[in-house]
Amino acid sequence: GSMQAVTLMAQAFVESQGDTIVLEEFCYSGTLSAYRTEGAKLVGIPLDAEGMLPGVLEKRLKDLTDRGEKPKFIYTLATYQNPTGSIMPLERRRELLRIADEYEIPVVEDHCYADTVYEPCHVPSLYTLPHRTPVIHIESLSKILGPGVRLGYFVAPQPFLEKILQLQRDGGASTLSAA
Repeated sequence: GSMQAVTLMAQAFVESQGDTIVLEEFCYSGTLSAYRTEGAKLVGIPLDAEGMLPGVLEKRLKDLTDRGEKPKFIYTLATYQNPTGSIMPLERRRELLRIADEYEIPVVEDHCYADTVYEPCHVPSLYTLPHRTPVIHIESLSKILGPGVRLGYFVAPQPFLEKILQLQRDGGASTLSAA
């Protein structure tokens, strides 16, 4: 499903041991493992019932950039965050994008559970909202099409798309296909 794309983000953006990735304080163990395997330093942002706390995110980004440790990207699972199940409301999503825009840090949006929202509380993905900083959008069809299929995809703006697809050409992601 989407796990290969999650891993590809670290492979594409973590250039040296200790490069920083910002993500929710509580996060899917597979994501944490993939990012640690690539040598990333993970900085967790606390959550409440509505997801990542923007005020804390902004303060941590300021502290990190002031120390010369600008994060490679912000990773978020804004819809049905794993493991909390929170759904980030629209205004908080806009605030996250505003902060990312201000600090010029790409956002990796793992949207793998979004197709399982059946209540009338659907919130647009970060990718579809106005933003200046790049947003890389990851989806999974495994939750709705069938767990055995393990099919996912991502959408990224250039030059990020080319950088990520280069991993396939270099043999780092043999099951990735470009559409």
